Amino acid sequence: MSVAVGILVMAALTWVPESPRWLLIKRRPTEAADVLQRLARMNGTELSKGHLKELELMKEEEGGKKEETAAAKTETIFDFFRHR
Repeated sequence: MSVAVGILVMAALTWVPESPRWLLIKRRPTEAADVLQRLARMNGTELSKGHLKELELMKEEEGGKKEETAAAKTETIFDFFRHR
């Protein structure tokens, strides 16, 4: 019985989007914006223009920081619990 539940959970994970916060930490703002827009559509709302503008700025910065990413420190699970 527990194996069947595990298989169902693993199958359901293919439809669950990654967290926009995690995507932003990993410097993937384009994917984070896509997830946020999809979630807003599902909730029958739209993202505010301020949020969209901020995501656009992050996308522009993403291109210039790809080289820096290799030299940057890697994130850990504790980064999710740290307040900035």
